Amino acid sequence: MEQKPCQKEDPVWSILPSYDMYQNTFNGSSNPPQYGEPASAQESMYSSQISSEVVTETTAVTSYENLANVDAAVSILSSSSPSLIIADESTTTWRETLLDNIDNLRNYSSSDNPYTKNVELSLHFTADVGKGGEAPKHIDPLQFEYKQGDYLNGYIYIKNKCDVPIPFEMFYVLFEGNFTVTDKKHTAKKKQVKVKKYLEMYDFAASWNESRIDRLLTETNDDQYSCPKLVDPLDGSSLCMLGRVLKPGILYKRFFTFKIPSRLLDTECNDHNLPSHTALPPTLGLSEQEKELMGNPYQKSSDFSFLDTSTSYGVMARFIGKASNFKVNDKFDLATKLIDVKGDEFIIFRERMSYIRVIQESNMPSNSEKLVNAETSRILYENLVGRIKEKIELGNQIKQTLAAGGTVPEYPHPASFLLQSPGDHACEEHKARQLYTRLDDLSKGTGPRLAKPKDYKISMPLIKKKFLGAVKYQGMLQISSPKTEYILNYMSPKRFDRDTLKKKQMWKLEIPVKIRFEPADASNLGKVPHITHVTPELVVFTMKAGNHPVPIELTHDHLFRNQSCKLVDLKLTDNFEYIVKRPMRRYASELYELVKELGCDQFKVEKSLLEDVCALAGVEEKTNNLILRESKLVDEKGTVEKLRELLAHRVGEQKRRVFKRFYCGGGRQ
Repeated sequence: MEQKPCQKEDPVWSILPSYDMYQNTFNGSSNPPQYGEPASAQESMYSSQISSEVVTETTAVTSYENLANVDAAVSILSSSSPSLIIADESTTTWRETLLDNIDNLRNYSSSDNPYTKNVELSLHFTADVGKGGEAPKHIDPLQFEYKQGDYLNGYIYIKNKCDVPIPFEMFYVLFEGNFTVTDKKHTAKKKQVKVKKYLEMYDFAASWNESRIDRLLTETNDDQYSCPKLVDPLDGSSLCMLGRVLKPGILYKRFFTFKIPSRLLDTECNDHNLPSHTALPPTLGLSEQEKELMGNPYQKSSDFSFLDTSTSYGVMARFIGKASNFKVNDKFDLATKLIDVKGDEFIIFRERMSYIRVIQESNMPSNSEKLVNAETSRILYENLVGRIKEKIELGNQIKQTLAAGGTVPEYPHPASFLLQSPGDHACEEHKARQLYTRLDDLSKGTGPRLAKPKDYKISMPLIKKKFLGAVKYQGMLQISSPKTEYILNYMSPKRFDRDTLKKKQMWKLEIPVKIRFEPADASNLGKVPHITHVTPELVVFTMKAGNHPVPIELTHDHLFRNQSCKLVDLKLTDNFEYIVKRPMRRYASELYELVKELGCDQFKVEKSLLEDVCALAGVEEKTNNLILRESKLVDEKGTVEKLRELLAHRVGEQKRRVFKRFYCGGGRQ
């Protein structure tokens, strides 16, 4: 993977403003507040009564002074109009209202509107932090792979090619991460795409706000850096936008800098507080917008994502304005419409997105940490299953009581259920992670000894079928391997790294396997079956959650237990579907029948519990079996054999263990 140039010193201010400072300075109004005589108690009660009757779907609170305008706007838009969200610009939260409902804004960025199409907006990436007067070193972000802690530097060109000034309400630059799911009914004319934003980072210096802030450590608030004098001598571009107006013919330039975070915010997993759910996900798949930029709506990615699912990252620059300034038609093609207090609609009149590829760089936990994490995941899952079974048992008891003619005076809560809420177990998980003992302390004899990982063991009977149909039991073949977590180094695609020899050296595994055969008859010494072929595979598991978040941290034991299992419809049952998904579907069906029969008044089920069951019952999963072609077998004597050749190992003793080591390399990406 090609490395980005490192910076010895960070020339950009890295201290974020406080929330109060952000609200009062960047989102505040340039006009001072008007203070008048305090209203009487009667007027205050009357205003409160009016405000309580006006209900909006936004986080912004509509001011009392503009209630008449709100009523007028609502009366103008008849019942045939879509649902309304009012963003009152007299409050300090109207911008948050727009950003929270950005998907409900009509987008004219690619339209033929004479005003919007004449606003040029382009993103340019540079190796270092951009400075006015210094020639930048341009880079192509599609030729790099970024990871946590890397910087994204560049600048944005903005130019109004119209003959008249173009006003705007908001201009912001952000680095975002999106999880996108495309519906099967999606078409070019009727787009049906669901987008979940899990990362949003705003560059306050690049975005427009009422106040100018110092972006570089060398900047000061003196006359040299005053807004009218901020001009880049290299291209003559203006580094400042006076007011919320794009003047005709002027080239504007906005520098941006982002640092890719190491993790997501804890709010991305508020319901369960699971650390692995806040890890920064890697880029997977291709979104519909990426395909449009490539010019090929049928473009596919060579990874293990679902065809209709993607996780993507990119830098976004966007202008938001009012429909009356662009003379757009009043066509309502969305279910929701955002307006101001006068009924004027907010629209996106220009935006530009530049995608990048982000890979996940995982930390290497110690062996004790791995054991603690696996044990914590096991406890959380068993607790969830226990709560479900307890609730089903409670429902069956209520059924029996009602069938016997009794009554259920009060909905009982088992003591164990009250003590074992999801939040309590999340706290216990954090405690367990903090109280783990490192291997260095264990080697000194301090602290408790952790149990060693167990082995995976599979036993299978060997049966010989004769020509006439007779069946004879030959013995038992046992195969075991240590329960170990193997680490595979990431290999970049060819367009990022063409050193194939380096890839083969990075991807090398040594897996010990013990084979033991016990014959059924002690007289059959030496008659051991031949092992004719061994095929190692790498199984890649991909899972997609539905409408509810997954309530557990998945481990290897949730996917494959590597135990002897039976065939059901010619399929093995040692997989995620039979271990987790089908049992959860059965639990969901039982809970549904109990609620349907008893009613919600007599049998109350917590909403969080139902969502957890439905989440695991409704996940969509797939597996890809990759055959490792370049594999070798090394026996206990050091003999090396290729697995493509036929293997014949004879054992002369009644119980003899054969120790094998598999060297696996190559494979597919």
